[in-house]
Amino acid sequence: MIGITVFQPFFLSFTLPYSAIRGENLPVLVTVFNYMTECLTMEVRMKETDDFRIQSALGAVQKMCVCGGDSKSAKFHIVPVKVGEIDLEATAVSMEDDNTCVNQIISKEGIGVQDGVRRKLLVEPEGIPQEYTKSFYLCPEGSSLKQVIDLPVASNNELVPDSTRVKVNVIGDIMGPTLSNLKDLLKMPYGCGEQNMASWSPNIYVLQYLTNTNQLTDAIQDEAKGYMRVGYQRQLKYRHHDGSYSAWGDNEYQNSTGSTWLTAFVVKSMAQSRAFIDIDSKDLDFSMQWLLNHQSKDGCIQSVGQVFSNYLKGGLGDGENVVGLTAFALIALLEAGIDKNVPAVTNGFTCLDKQQTNADMYTLAVMAYAYTLYNVDSPKRVQIMAKLEARAKMPNQGQKYWSQEEKKRDKTDDDYFYWRAPSAEVEMTAYVLMAKIALEQAGAVSQAQPIVQWLTQQRNAYGGFSSTQDTVVALQALSMYATLVYHGGMDISVKMDIPNSMYQTGINDSNSLVLTTWDLPQQTTQLRVNVQGKGCAMVQANMKYNIHEKEEEKEGATSFHVRVNLYRSRSDIDNCKKRTLRICVRYALPNFSNMAIVEVKMVTGWIPVKSSVKELVATNQIQKFEINPDRVDFYFDEFDHLERCFAFEVEQSDIEVSNPKPALISVYDYYEIKDSVMTLYEIKTICGTKEELPFPEQWKPYRRFYDDNSQRRLPSEQSGSTPGPVSTCPVCNEVVDASSEDFKMMVCKAEAVYKATVGRSGKYSIKIMTNFTNEGKRHLEIYVNSVMGSQCQCSVLGDTENKAFILTPLSLLDTEAKKLTMDARSTLIHWSNLVEKSVYKILTKQGSAC
Repeated sequence: MIGITVFQPFFLSFTLPYSAIRGENLPVLVTVFNYMTECLTMEVRMKETDDFRIQSALGAVQKMCVCGGDSKSAKFHIVPVKVGEIDLEATAVSMEDDNTCVNQIISKEGIGVQDGVRRKLLVEPEGIPQEYTKSFYLCPEGSSLKQVIDLPVASNNELVPDSTRVKVNVIGDIMGPTLSNLKDLLKMPYGCGEQNMASWSPNIYVLQYLTNTNQLTDAIQDEAKGYMRVGYQRQLKYRHHDGSYSAWGDNEYQNSTGSTWLTAFVVKSMAQSRAFIDIDSKDLDFSMQWLLNHQSKDGCIQSVGQVFSNYLKGGLGDGENVVGLTAFALIALLEAGIDKNVPAVTNGFTCLDKQQTNADMYTLAVMAYAYTLYNVDSPKRVQIMAKLEARAKMPNQGQKYWSQEEKKRDKTDDDYFYWRAPSAEVEMTAYVLMAKIALEQAGAVSQAQPIVQWLTQQRNAYGGFSSTQDTVVALQALSMYATLVYHGGMDISVKMDIPNSMYQTGINDSNSLVLTTWDLPQQTTQLRVNVQGKGCAMVQANMKYNIHEKEEEKEGATSFHVRVNLYRSRSDIDNCKKRTLRICVRYALPNFSNMAIVEVKMVTGWIPVKSSVKELVATNQIQKFEINPDRVDFYFDEFDHLERCFAFEVEQSDIEVSNPKPALISVYDYYEIKDSVMTLYEIKTICGTKEELPFPEQWKPYRRFYDDNSQRRLPSEQSGSTPGPVSTCPVCNEVVDASSEDFKMMVCKAEAVYKATVGRSGKYSIKIMTNFTNEGKRHLEIYVNSVMGSQCQCSVLGDTENKAFILTPLSLLDTEAKKLTMDARSTLIHWSNLVEKSVYKILTKQGSAC
């Protein structure tokens, strides 16, 4: 064997941002690394294409001297003019010296040697992105079926030119879109213990379906099992020492207890995964026992720990959250394989038997599936199914779904997001579907068809739905339906017409799981689909485009209000390459949001200062963050009507863009993605200019709105002054310094530190959820009314539902009379995550302070 050794005297490298926005003046660095001991005269050339313009004064060719063991960069300023991935190509050749290298020893060996490098750069359109997805499950039943799909777009003056992308996917299986994108069913972060389940659980249902229908291939099995193993291992990060699970785990995010709801979810998924991957049985049994330990004498599962989704909490009446949670936990236990005759299960259904008449639609739907698994012939199940059927919605012929009785936000002419049903509606409809088709009930297929038709129209372009829970439950329901109706023998043709073009594909048993994708012209607004033959086809049309931001839209946001300010760097105030970015958010709808995400996309050429982002977690201003190549995701447990602000540092990277375009900040409710707002912010490049930036304000992390009528403690009487009247009213503070010694002393002196929901409508205005003690949290779930002097006002109590801490003597709570007296010995503090964590630290982890 002959060996050949090749030596390359130099090589090239690109320095590029992760992405750029069309129209930005972008410096592209082409670096030459010289491996020789002597200097080289290099000619570096950027290949010109129609995708970008070269703005450099030196044009597309630059010469430079690169000496031995050194590197040097040529900088080409380009302006991308095409949206999408563009090719960048540069070459370098070593030449005879032409006085480029002055007073240097020039290598003769490398002359004529050439190297090249090619990279792709993602160029995004300017403006705010919009997306539509329309999905149809078409079953011609041996004949022909036609479907017209309209894709409306924004008006020309709002639409960003050349930003439209239209794509159609066709596949011969209702689970096909999920199979084609198991890795990324949601274009959302998966950064907490509940959200991670969306990367794990759907793989279970895919494998169950394909196994039951004999369609499982080695490739799909390996892929799905791989994602399951990763999801399972990642989930263990959110496990507590007692076997429970919580959103953030038993770590630096300081969750004090596990969540009964999330633990039930994990128990179910772990048990179902055992058929496909290795699961530690001891861990599973330990977690299941923790769940059963939180069952009350009446059979109900206690609500322990935080649940971030409001419709999982109930809230339409006393005790509904307990009923819904109990039904959810019973489903988890039964699907995990526990015997339905054990006391834990029978007692759980005793709890449901007593409460079902008070249940809201969501709870009824969960209960319906729980009773189906327990006893499909149960009279209680029959009653619940009758109630659900009587309240079903039928928007179009051949469709059926369920919703809460509250008014939905309708799609308006100005709403460019394709209107997709709220996550709660998808989830409860999926539970009803499973209640109808589980255990192969008579007439299941015919009853399921209109429900399936509605559900499939709510899917996103990636195989999932809007959020994690609706995706998990809906995919479980659809996989059960797909198993029920699968019989093979598919032979179907799909034709699609658009002006001046026609697309066609055939689907049979051998390719029913293969995705066909058609990229359509930008101007496409209507599709005419014709499906013929035996079987069914999933047809999804997806349209993306950008619109220009309008001030009236930003000011009129209906879900969240966002303010963005840019200041000089707090840590390096005279450094023109650093900034402090401050973002303030408040919830514009009643009550609270669910868990919310603030996505901050970086301006091209700017990066976050990681230490400043970490500080937000250390000071309890946020729950968690994730830094991605082009954005930072910030997690918040919830937002309310009081503004919540946070700030972090950004700095300019080596890529100094001279005219960076504005970047996008998105705020959305994780469990109701329709509740969202987007706004743009910009960072001007001021180095070398006379432009000034404002100095940082002296702000606190949380900005609260004060009420002048709030009761405040008066200063101590000074000697010689005339004593005033003694206040018998409680002290109401919307803002406290939770890190101060005064706050610590106030908490230590209080006999009871109640966390409560105040301002409730209905029979009782206050729900006391927890009493914080030096042994941790004691869960109470007590409903009372407040009693205080007629002259007293307290803004913390408010007219709308909020959370608060109530520091009070134990004697002021009368549980029999259902009242909580509030006088001068009582202090009410508006709840925040920061305050709660400080209270917990004072009373437990730093209990010696008391």
